Amino acid sequence: LGAALARAEAASEAAARDAAAAVEKAEALAAALARAQEAERAAISEREAAAKAASEAVAAAERARDDATKRADDAIAAAADARAAGDQASTEAAAAATRERDAARAEAEKLRGALDDARTEADAQTAAAEEARVEAAAAKAAVAAARARADATEASDDDDLTAASFPSAAAPERA
Repeated sequence: LGAALARAEAASEAAARDAAAAVEKAEALAAALARAQEAERAAISEREAAAKAASEAVAAAERARDDATKRADDAIAAAADARAAGDQASTEAAAAATRERDAARAEAEKLRGALDDARTEADAQTAAAEEARVEAAAAKAAVAAARARADATEASDDDDLTAASFPSAAAPERA
């Protein structure tokens, strides 16, 4: 009986030791589980923070892209406006140059017409002057002829008078 009791006690102590070891193992497992759960929570938190940071970075990139697109659109619109203004200015300058050229041509034509009129008038005046000169020359010739006739008539009358007055003196001249 004593031996059985000793064995039972030894078995009980061994069972107590095994139970204590099992409790230690369970506590160690619980601590490890707690550490694992904490690590998992930390990883989840880090993942959420990284996801939030990535989301913010994507949003910032989209805002920057939108701003860049708007600036590019504004620059394109400004360039188009400037090109349109340049085209309009060029068109207006060309139209003004054309108007000035046409006005200058019209003025030149007007001056050419006035010059032609002046030449025509000068030619008419030259012709009239030439005609007047010819008429004056004809009048001078007529006057000279009239004088010559008058002188001839006067000389003939003198000869007749001399012959009548001095027949002997006129005879040799007549001969």
